[in-house]
Amino acid sequence: MPLESIKKLVNTVGNNWNTRHHILIKNRKVEINIKGAVEPQVSGIYSLIKDIWIKKPQLQPDMGNKIDKVAI
Repeated sequence: MPLESIKKLVNTVGNNWNTRHHILIKNRKVEINIKGAVEPQVSGIYSLIKDIWIKKPQLQPDMGNKIDKVAI
């Protein structure tokens, strides 16, 4: 299977999981984000295998109702 197809499949599975599960920790939404070890682009990385934070997440400021019109 081509690498690009694998990436699309993994993203689809992760997005479907996030859509079906609504998890909150301290009133903040938690989502899974599956990335390869060489391409982390997230604020926090937790190893389920080692049960430790690889990179602790930084608290992001609450954006409230602000919309990024460039991204739309």
